[in-house]
Amino acid sequence: QFSGVPISGGTAIDKAAIKTPVGVGSFGSLTGKLSELQADIDYHEANYLQAGTYINQGLGWAGDMFRGSPVGRRRVLIIITDGAIKDDDKLVSARATLNQESVEVFGVVLRRQATHTSVDTEAEAKLKPITSDPHDDHFENLMIDELPSKVLNGLCDPNSKWGALLMPGAANKNNNQSGVHKPCPQYTEQVLCTADPGCVYSSVGLECVDSPCVGHCNETVCTAD
Repeated sequence: QFSGVPISGGTAIDKAAIKTPVGVGSFGSLTGKLSELQADIDYHEANYLQAGTYINQGLGWAGDMFRGSPVGRRRVLIIITDGAIKDDDKLVSARATLNQESVEVFGVVLRRQATHTSVDTEAEAKLKPITSDPHDDHFENLMIDELPSKVLNGLCDPNSKWGALLMPGAANKNNNQSGVHKPCPQYTEQVLCTADPGCVYSSVGLECVDSPCVGHCNETVCTAD
């Protein structure tokens, strides 16, 4: 199960599926709260050229919401934008909170045309560094119509790019025995370390290390440590 929250200055439009609670919201230059998603859509259609993408406050609220989410759920935040983030230099604190709460951050830049323009390349340059490590694995630059097929529909599919990161056991994407798809010390975030069945997070050294069970037994019954 996943916990999803809005990243905007608005109240979430929460659609609780059977196993996947998801909150939907939007971010922008508004400081007030929006109680209806449609109201947000109407605003941005009417003020498209005036709107700016400021997410610092939204990320802060997201961190607060994740803090109260049930234990045992993957905590996933997907940021979707069609323009460059304007306050990327003010996100250190909010981003640190998300790391503290073991939130895995994904990013999507949407563009209108098949060809890239300075608008979407600038947006990519601003958004990608905010995503979880490795950034390339947690980021997409897509045409608007590609969002469902290339991102949303595959979130629960372990064979998709993002599903391979999110679904249980999907870390074994190289089909090796240990389940490690990259050296454990290369994980800089605890959430990514613990998602890899071949790695464990050391509370002593505060680093990601190889599981003591790798290569000699099933981790679920391992008594090596």
